[in-house]
Amino acid sequence: MWTLTFVPIGLSLLIAFIGSSRLSKGVFLLLCWTFAVVFSVVYGGRDLYSGTDSYAYATTFEVMGGGGHWEIGFYLWMEFLRFFSHNYKFFFLATALVQSVLIAYSAVLVRNRHGDAYAVVILVLSFYSFAVFDLYTNGMRQGLALGFAIFSISCFIDKKIIISFIFMMFSSLIHYSFFIIFSFYILWTLFPLIKSKFIIIFTFFIVLTLSIFVMIGLNTFSYLVDVIGLSFLPENTGYKVLSYSEMVKGSYSELNSLGRLKIWLYFVPIFTLVLFFARTEKEFELCGMRFVAAGGLFCVSIYLLMSYQAYSYRYLYLLSAFFPFVIVFCLETFEKRYRIFDSGVGLLGVVLVSGVSYGFFVLIRSNLTSFNYTL
Repeated sequence: MWTLTFVPIGLSLLIAFIGSSRLSKGVFLLLCWTFAVVFSVVYGGRDLYSGTDSYAYATTFEVMGGGGHWEIGFYLWMEFLRFFSHNYKFFFLATALVQSVLIAYSAVLVRNRHGDAYAVVILVLSFYSFAVFDLYTNGMRQGLALGFAIFSISCFIDKKIIISFIFMMFSSLIHYSFFIIFSFYILWTLFPLIKSKFIIIFTFFIVLTLSIFVMIGLNTFSYLVDVIGLSFLPENTGYKVLSYSEMVKGSYSELNSLGRLKIWLYFVPIFTLVLFFARTEKEFELCGMRFVAAGGLFCVSIYLLMSYQAYSYRYLYLLSAFFPFVIVFCLETFEKRYRIFDSGVGLLGVVLVSGVSYGFFVLIRSNLTSFNYTL
């Protein structure tokens, strides 16, 4: 079944050779549907023993008839699906289909303002990223929330602000961690100063300061917990955050040198985008580069703050919502400033992004020998 994933990447490379100027809307929509259908089948067709959490989601859906201990948005989603079927396979397939369609339509919105080649980059980076792969097969709540978040950001860039806020609110209700991005939306809207170059650069230096703390092994979050406490959080949430702050499993401190290098390489495009923004006066709109640069920095700072907490890598999932758009704006910036591509991102850009993403995707999933598919 994994061989199906070669179909959309092959079409993406074909589009790169055709060139963005000759691509019709119908052909691009066919590509989007190909991505959505293939990944709905691949992820939605897995059995309940694929991944670490699939069994818990499947049995909760079939036997317990709900998930009252989970977020209200995801609980309502499960209850809605139970009107049609109590079979976990239907649950997995429907959830994967919604995620896939949301991400695919996000590329359509990007195409409206940035062209075919950049939209293909959004498709490839979203579907073939480790975060999306991991959340499809393990954290279904976070995975569904990530699909809503990516769609919300694409709506914001397309200046559909109200729709964007609604979908980001849905994302927060499906998994509470995405309220972090929703809080960024609120700050961006309520405080005009955050839209200025000064505030973003100031935030950049805060992130650099946090980076230094992480490099020298300072657990910034634990000190903040001691100072402000967590009494304002619900009891279960507060206990979970406190217990995670006292453990190291899945934290930055457990990573070897190669693992830490991968984390920092993940941040490089964010820092690059901000540095380009610092040199830009009027070239980019508030709903475009500034928004993505600030949102990316916001998520990076959250991760750095929590880096020594147990399972802190989960905060990188938040950054994954902005990451495809960060890459697009970086490529677009290089193109506008240095004309290194012939037509938009062009052949070189799409092939490079597609090849690296697919190679990494195959490498990651090939190590998961426990995946047994029933289709």
